[in-house]
Amino acid sequence: MELVNTYNVERQRLTQTTDRHTPLAPGEYIVIVHALILNTNGEILIQQRANDKSLWANLWDISCSGAPIAGETSAEGIAREIKEELGWSIDFDHIRPILTANFDHGFSDYYVYQLDKSLSIADIQYNTQEIQAINWVTMPEILALIEQDKFVPYKPSFLQAILACAEDFTEINPT
Repeated sequence: MELVNTYNVERQRLTQTTDRHTPLAPGEYIVIVHALILNTNGEILIQQRANDKSLWANLWDISCSGAPIAGETSAEGIAREIKEELGWSIDFDHIRPILTANFDHGFSDYYVYQLDKSLSIADIQYNTQEIQAINWVTMPEILALIEQDKFVPYKPSFLQAILACAEDFTEINPT
């Protein structure tokens, strides 16, 4: 069981928690966090989801995603998910989501993180229980995977909008 915070429609935290996979009561919402990690070549790290995932098994996805556990903030949740899935410790205390999207049962926070160096796939020690494979790709390559139904079903314009928002900021990751 994975306990998560619940929120009202105004995103104010409610006092009760719930299992992430339990249907929510009317007026209850959860937060999901996502990260797009970019290298110095402008490529995006993508992951192929494990074959035993309940949603989108075997499909490619953006760099990292998950749900903050009960008591965590959005920033703490994405930092923990990146640590669990990719083994990296990244401080998100001063990084806000580049975009928040509403969905039927909650809020999805999207973070963009720019690495300050280029890493080869061989240098990344990812969690093989959650991820089958990882790869650095360009946005056109992601769009091709979406077209081939090999990527989590994002709208291409949505992913492009996230990157466009990130480009509008001169400094994605403050020091």
